[in-house]
Amino acid sequence: MEGAMEQGKFTFTIAGLVGLLLLASSPLGAMLGLLLAFTVAMFVAPFLWLIAGALGTDLNTIMQPTLITLGVLYGAWALAVVAMLVVAIRRDDMDRARLHAATLAFIVAAPFILWLSSEALVDAWP
Repeated sequence: MEGAMEQGKFTFTIAGLVGLLLLASSPLGAMLGLLLAFTVAMFVAPFLWLIAGALGTDLNTIMQPTLITLGVLYGAWALAVVAMLVVAIRRDDMDRARLHAATLAFIVAAPFILWLSSEALVDAWP
């Protein structure tokens, strides 16, 4: 069955996410924070500057609405995965339920990994 997840793969995925969380909170996670900073500086900021220029305003004016929009979209994605998880559990399709649970775990863990790694970068900065 395509798109299904066996118990072993699910366990490995969750263990990997826990490992990434632990790594992000360590001093080595500062490197991940540095890569995050470069990503924002090279890809996100120029895109927002282009939008601000097209709208005839500055970057500070569009930053908060952009972040709110991204947060709402991220939350809607998480709720959609929760709905798919509930449907899979009700149908007693445990392979599909594990897949959606792993996806939900990633959705929840990703912001924490990014936050912990940026905090590790702040702590490691001389």
